[in-house]
Amino acid sequence: MREEFYETSVGPERLRSQKVFYILYKVLFAIALIIFIGAVYFWLLTADTGFVIIMAFCLLFGAISFVLKRRLYLFYDYTYISGEVRVIKVINGRVRRRVIVFDAKDVKQVGKTTSESFKKLADTKSIRKIVATPNGLNASAQLYYVYAVINGQETLIVLECEEKLLAFIVSTRGKDIIEKDYK
Repeated sequence: MREEFYETSVGPERLRSQKVFYILYKVLFAIALIIFIGAVYFWLLTADTGFVIIMAFCLLFGAISFVLKRRLYLFYDYTYISGEVRVIKVINGRVRRRVIVFDAKDVKQVGKTTSESFKKLADTKSIRKIVATPNGLNASAQLYYVYAVINGQETLIVLECEEKLLAFIVSTRGKDIIEKDYK
């Protein structure tokens, strides 16, 4: 059996601003943590309710920033290894989370997200949808989709990758999976 390997990574379109926001987040979070610790200390000494309000604001800022941190500075890695496709989400350049792993033989259709075939699949409620791109469906780069049946579940995966990844999937599965609208 011939071993095939292909890997690519895609990051945010506004990488520089995402990095600045991430650094700003880290600095503000550290300041909020210091203020929170100071407020707890002075509250224990004085029992003043003003410090409780400061602690509440710091906790609220911490909770909001924790949620937003996972949306900043995102990358996606797409890997094809001998018929298996792996989509990995890289959060903040360090933490790797597996989004989905599927066999290329499970793929039923591939194509561009601008086609009518994609719109029909996306409108079907029974199909699970996974948007595996840091820039969302409004990305300026060309987006592709992979429609597959994975463990009995119909899944529509949106990728912001090069056509070469699709070429590897098509070479494994056959040309009949390419959508009719593909140009």
